[in-house]
Amino acid sequence: MLDLTIYAIAGPQDYPTDSIEVAFEKMSHVIESGVTVFQYRDKGMAFPKLGQREQLVAALRAVAKLEQVTFMIDDDVKLALNVHADGIHVGQSDLALEKLVPQLPTDMILGLSINNLSEMTAVDNPRIDYLGLGPIFPTNSKADASASLGVEYASEILNANQLHLPVVGIGGIQLKDLPALKQAGLNGVAVISLLTQAQDVAATVSAMKESWQNA
Repeated sequence: MLDLTIYAIAGPQDYPTDSIEVAFEKMSHVIESGVTVFQYRDKGMAFPKLGQREQLVAALRAVAKLEQVTFMIDDDVKLALNVHADGIHVGQSDLALEKLVPQLPTDMILGLSINNLSEMTAVDNPRIDYLGLGPIFPTNSKADASASLGVEYASEILNANQLHLPVVGIGGIQLKDLPALKQAGLNGVAVISLLTQAQDVAATVSAMKESWQNA
């Protein structure tokens, strides 16, 4: 059963003042902190050494396996297959599903981003395992992010979930937002800066879980 409750997303670009090696240590710490899913995302990131990207991701995948954390790759089928990731997450402008699905093992998790009501009502591919809905609030973590939805519109979109897929919310989410987001019908929250910029990652994850469970 896929647990989307605390879905962490990170890549080296989220630690801009750190070396790749230090970023690896910090991402490993996020994986070890009690999150339920970790998605590796590094769009636009340039690696100084040949093969360094795959080595980094393979090492993170090993940490996730040890911690029994679902390990996802953002929009890179080859990388996901090479490191034996648990799944891949794609956006509306990424590789078309009809081209993507035949490349995936039957047990590989497939996540799809949606940004509005029309995209939700268009979801009809039975191969999709979960949806990422957002941005719920304004965010600086993604340069090309769409306009924020707000909780009320997000709830309206969730009501149109014809396949009854689990949905994780993303975009500018803070700890104080979790009760309202759970009550809106989300199955979990995906965060970047809330964890990559946290002073105490484990304490933040613990607080997130407590807030979610008590909502």
